[in-house]
This record gives sequence, structure tokens and C-alpha cells, in this order.
Amino acid sequence: ELARVLERMVTRNGIRFAAIDYMQLLDGSDASRGRGRYEEVTEISKGLKRIAKRLKIHVMVLAQLNRKVEERRDKKPIMADLRDSGQVEQDADLIFLLHRPGYYWPDKPEYEGVAVLNICKNRNGPTGTIQLQFTPEYCRFEPA
Repeated sequence: ELARVLERMVTRNGIRFAAIDYMQLLDGSDASRGRGRYEEVTEISKGLKRIAKRLKIHVMVLAQLNRKVEERRDKKPIMADLRDSGQVEQDADLIFLLHRPGYYWPDKPEYEGVAVLNICKNRNGPTGTIQLQFTPEYCRFEPA
């Protein structure tokens, strides 16, 4: 159904970009659902990649992280934290993870308003980190 909606939006409105919030809310086919959530998310990831190629649009997909990040001392997310599927790592052209240390250590003034964007996969360019300023009242991220 998502493919049909996007195809209609491309045809009628000429969209070139779609944002999906978020991957784990999408459902796979009945067959993949019967094999477990990992298989279902794998099918969804591959399907979104095919849709983007077929319609020649950019698709940004938000995804939840698993709880492993909570167990690490520095609380920085890594690609392996993407919930339910390693396939997302394979299909994505670009993966970036957002880290806000002030979320975990609100009593440390040096972390107030700090956000770090980690570009951990970039099929067509460099990886690295970008320092950002976070304004929670507006959920706004700006260059630091």
C-alpha cells in the first residue's frame, strides 16, 4: 500500500523525497510476519529500497534503536543498535545516528544543548561527526 501511495504522490505532485516515521510501525507481508519481526523488517527495508529506485525518489526512514545503547558507558549509538534488522545497514546509502549527551546526563552543564550527528555510513561520501546545537523547546538542531 505504501508503494501505491508514494507512486500516486510522485505522479500527481512530483515529489522527489519521502520521509517515513518510523520503520518499525510498518508491516511486512503475512508471510514475513509469520517468520518473525527480524524477517519482517528485512522485507520492509528491501521493499523501501526497491520503491526508491523504481520511483527515482529519495526515501528517509527513521528507525528505533534497541536498548543496547543504554548498557554502554558513553551511551553513543552505533549501527548495530538499529532495531530488528541488520538488513537496514546493508540497504541504506546513508546512516546517521543522533546522540544527545544531555539526555543521559542532564545535571552536567557542559552537555546542555549539545548534540552530535554521527554519519556512520555514507555510500557516496565521507563519514564522521558533526557537532550540533539542540534547542529542546523547538526540537531544533542547528550547526554548533
